[in-house]
Amino acid sequence: MEITLKETPVADSKGNKVSVFAVENGIITEELTATITTGKVAKVTGATEGQTVMAFYEYEVSDGATKVTFSGDKFPATYRVVGDTYARGRDGKDHKMQFVIPQAKLQSSFSLTMDVENVAVFDFNLEVLVEAGTNKLYDIIRLG
Repeated sequence: MEITLKETPVADSKGNKVSVFAVENGIITEELTATITTGKVAKVTGATEGQTVMAFYEYEVSDGATKVTFSGDKFPATYRVVGDTYARGRDGKDHKMQFVIPQAKLQSSFSLTMDVENVAVFDFNLEVLVEAGTNKLYDIIRLG
């Protein structure tokens, strides 16, 4: 089976270009073998036509990307925070979700843990502020 990616993948630090996983009932089940054939097209071995798969890969960011730097002498005031995640429902299926906090202040007590043996963790606390004019704190959106 072939899949078309939204962006052209580049090799990660291990030389891999794309990791593809089989998905059943919204749950990632097994890793499949994927090879980039040309540009954004990947041939996936072990998948059948019409099967749901999920691909993870790195790609070059466009010129419109923004980098946010936190420095000791210029701590940020407030930010709009948007996060994408998956939530497992009572039915056992994973659902893509997004949360939006229109106005939040990052507290100074945060930690960044980087360990080659484990997942890197950025642990931070936000003070969620009421958005002026709407009285809104945050939204949680189910994306499909």
